[in-house]
Amino acid sequence: MREVIGTSSKKKDTLKTALALEKKVVATYKSLEAEAKKRNALDLAKFYDEYGKEAAKRVQKIEELQRKMEKEKRELDK
Repeated sequence: MREVIGTSSKKKDTLKTALALEKKVVATYKSLEAEAKKRNALDLAKFYDEYGKEAAKRVQKIEELQRKMEKEKRELDK
């Protein structure tokens, strides 16, 4: 039982780290997109917009995994 909980907390920490990194990616590309739009570089802005959307999708998947793991941990604790 302890191994499962220990593994879960390790996975949870890894997910938190991955989530933080992905959120930084999203923020960085949103700022780059804004800068590109200021410079009327529409192609570049479009590229950054698409990349930012992909990063946002990854953030959403990571958050879903976190919620699932928290739910599983609560069930194990019962």
